[in-house]
Amino acid sequence: MTDRRTGALLGALTVGAFLAASELLSAVVGSGAASALVSWGRLLINVAPRVSVEATIRSLGTSDKTVLTVVMVGIACGIGALAGALSLGTRRGVGIGVVALVLLDVLAAVQVPNASWPSVTIAAGGSGLAALACWRLLSGRLTSPAGPTAQARDQRLVPRRGFLGLAVGLGAVALLGGVAGRWLLSGMAVAAARAGLRLPRPAHPVPPIPDTAQAAIPGISPLITTNDDFYRIDTALLPPSIDPSSWRLRIGGLVNNPHELSFADLLRMPTEEQIITLCCVSNIVGGPLLGTARWLGIPLHAVLEAAHPDPDAVELVARSADGFTASFPLSMALDGRPALVAIGMNGQPLPFEHGFPARLVVGGLYGFTSAVKWLDELELEASSARGEGYWAQRGWTPDAPIRTESRIDAPAADADLASGTVAVAGVAWAPSHGVAVVEIQVDAGPWLRCSLGADLGPWAWRQWSLGWRASAGRHTLSVRATAVGGAVQDPTPSDPFPSGATGLHTIAVHVG
Repeated sequence: MTDRRTGALLGALTVGAFLAASELLSAVVGSGAASALVSWGRLLINVAPRVSVEATIRSLGTSDKTVLTVVMVGIACGIGALAGALSLGTRRGVGIGVVALVLLDVLAAVQVPNASWPSVTIAAGGSGLAALACWRLLSGRLTSPAGPTAQARDQRLVPRRGFLGLAVGLGAVALLGGVAGRWLLSGMAVAAARAGLRLPRPAHPVPPIPDTAQAAIPGISPLITTNDDFYRIDTALLPPSIDPSSWRLRIGGLVNNPHELSFADLLRMPTEEQIITLCCVSNIVGGPLLGTARWLGIPLHAVLEAAHPDPDAVELVARSADGFTASFPLSMALDGRPALVAIGMNGQPLPFEHGFPARLVVGGLYGFTSAVKWLDELELEASSARGEGYWAQRGWTPDAPIRTESRIDAPAADADLASGTVAVAGVAWAPSHGVAVVEIQVDAGPWLRCSLGADLGPWAWRQWSLGWRASAGRHTLSVRATAVGGAVQDPTPSDPFPSGATGLHTIAVHVG
């Protein structure tokens, strides 16, 4: 029917039409279906080796979801182009390819939590029909008179031009359809419900933070990280869109009163505010994967006590609507540390990407053991559940409290500075104890004690600063923190795996 280049273009556009239709149809069908990209992405994340996941987080940080989506689209369309080139866009070859796409989509989508076979099948089948329609429209434009004469060759040019124009048009429609699908999947109705939500006044609010508490040093991390700037590391390619009116938190396992709580039930319970620093266990020394927010929520102990835990319950397993699981000792939900079923972040309902309508926030624990977003189940279990969480199953240490650490925010690494007094500043954190001392070392000199900023409590980071009299030359700056009680930050360099990085954040600067 056509040459290899045209067959490749046919194959790529057919796959692109399938992906775009899947985004759109999965949104129209509802929460029982996941788009092909979402289900394939989840499958890929689940089967990917630990080292590849770590490398991705380390190199891409919070951009990993976007990059993964782009890569999957590129690979899928590339495979479609190759198949199209090999089959030369024949009807049989395209039919086999589309059936394979539909089957792959169904098999991957049913692995998504709360998936519905009928919804998945409708979305996948409709996407396949859309792909076939795209191919039929395009291949129809390739039919042209054949023959060796110049007139016949000229007649072929019009259909080819028509093919290229239609291909561009269908590509644009596919792109717009995919964007529209993503927009619909973000949940217009759910977004409206979130926008109209009025958070309750906390029974125990945190004191207002004076404006003067924020250090006026360019480059230093703010005391409170804004919602938009707060890091996001999770296994959800696209944040789940959950209607708070139908959301339920199931509480079961080793309890005497298994029950469910609606979002309205949560809003009626006494709430409290806590300023808590969260940190990803994958964060390298001096890395950006942490932030501090003012969280509003219901104390976790109050939620659990209503279920009347069994004396044999020692482990709390938390599950997310996207299938993510984490676990930590039940004692850490009851030992007095701030532990919330959070519904608010910095005075607003939780953003979608940070767990709306509810999530867990537990002071002093790395996020991989406790900070479950889009929370929908709490299960109390025996000690055999230790290490049941998603990351613990991949070799990370289940008992991993956040380490005492510090970071230089200003000046930036490899900065060119003028000689004279230079402001060196950053943040330090020592959850459960609080930061007592921060010191800077210049080259191999003595440790210089820094000034500490406002104390937001032992579960939050603390700003620090030092006026350094910089002389000309190249210098290295290192920082260390000491927790209340005297425990000094571990200076031994180690990778994040399996229980969090250690070492001192060190940068080099040039002073002119």
